[in-house]
Amino acid sequence: MADSDVRGSEMPEGSQPGLKRLENLVAGLVQAVDKMAQEISENKEETSKIKQETNEISEIKQETSAEMRMDLMREEMLAAFGGGTVEHGKRLRQDLTKEFKEELVAVRQQCEGHTEFLESKVEEVREEVTRLRHSMEKQSLGTWGQPECPEPTGQGHPYASSEPGNVGCCGGCGGRTRSTHLWYAPAPKDDVITLQQSLPPPSDAGSTWHIGGTSVQPKPAEFGEQVAWEAYQAHFELLAQGQGWSNQEKPLQLMASLCGPVLEILAHMMASQRSTYTAVSEALRRRFGSVF
Repeated sequence: MADSDVRGSEMPEGSQPGLKRLENLVAGLVQAVDKMAQEISENKEETSKIKQETNEISEIKQETSAEMRMDLMREEMLAAFGGGTVEHGKRLRQDLTKEFKEELVAVRQQCEGHTEFLESKVEEVREEVTRLRHSMEKQSLGTWGQPECPEPTGQGHPYASSEPGNVGCCGGCGGRTRSTHLWYAPAPKDDVITLQQSLPPPSDAGSTWHIGGTSVQPKPAEFGEQVAWEAYQAHFELLAQGQGWSNQEKPLQLMASLCGPVLEILAHMMASQRSTYTAVSEALRRRFGSVF
C-alpha cells in the first residue's frame, strides 16, 4: 500500500487529463468497432441476397434444361415429318443456351463487384482502427510523462546500440539508459518503428526506462489470438501490480492492448462493463480462455 501511494505521488501533473484523453480515444475506438460490426452485418445481408439470386438462376437453369429435353423429344417425334422442324428446334436450343450464358456472366460480374466493395470497406475500417491505436499509444506515452524531444534535421528514427552511454535522441537530452544508446539513422517513409522497438526490454515487471531524466513505464504487450488468455492475464496482472495501476487505469490499459479480431469483443459489451477490469477480463476469458 505504501509503494502504491509513493507511485501515485510521483505521477506527473496532468496525468488525470491524460487518462481522460485516453478514455476518449478508447471510446472512439469502440465506436469504430461498432461501425465495423454494423457494416459487416449489412454486407452479410447483401451476400445472402446474392446467394438467393444465384439459387434462382440455378432453378431457371434446371427449368431450361427440362425444356431443352422436351424440345429434343419433339424433334425426334417430328423427324419423320420433315427436316425443317428439326432445324427450327436446333436454332431454338442454341438461342436459349446463349441467353442463359449471358445471364450467368452478368451475375458473376455482379458478385465480383460486391466482393471488391466489401474488401474496400474492410480495409477502410482496418486503417481507422490502426490510426486510433497509434493515437492511443502516443497519448498513453504523453500521460506517463515522456519528454517531447525534437527530431534531428532530416528523416530518421531511433535505434538501439549495445554501447553504454547517454541517450542520443537529441542534443539537449541527458540521462542514461541500460547500456543502450538511441541514435538516429535514415529510414524510408514507410518504415515505422515504435518506442517499444527502440527501448530495451525491462528485466522485471516493475522496472522503468529513463530517458532524458524522466521515467517511461512499459506498456503491456498486444493481445491477439496467438497465446492463451490465462497466460496473457498472468503477465498483465504482474505488470499492473509492478506499475501500481489503479482500478480505473487497468481496464483502459487492457483494452488498449487488444488488437486484430479480439477488438470485436468490445462491441458486445456495455459502457459500464468496459470501465471495469473484472468484466473485460471475464469476457476475454469466456471467448479466448483455455480453462473452463
